[in-house]
Amino acid sequence: MSQLEQMYSQEKWRSYIVLYCMLRLHYSPNELVCQVVEPYHDKDDSKHYMVKSKKRDTCMLYLSNPTRIKKVSSKKFMHAIQQLSWVVHPNEDLDEILQSL
Repeated sequence: MSQLEQMYSQEKWRSYIVLYCMLRLHYSPNELVCQVVEPYHDKDDSKHYMVKSKKRDTCMLYLSNPTRIKKVSSKKFMHAIQQLSWVVHPNEDLDEILQSL
């Protein structure tokens, strides 16, 4: 079992999302400081967001500077993201979170 699958089975949602985004989507650690929101949430162009689909089948990832949008349709990713309100909160120590992986 891969480390990613192990995190999912142990319900370590944030660790799963962080590792998934870094390994499969090639996100930098700073891009993981993002809020998880519902569709039609007002967005600040200077922040990153993960937007949960109402159908729960996709997640749109909005990154600013430069603006990039990615669509994720993994069922496991969608289940994990439904459990979070932030992937990494701006007040959290990102290095500490990455070391805990």
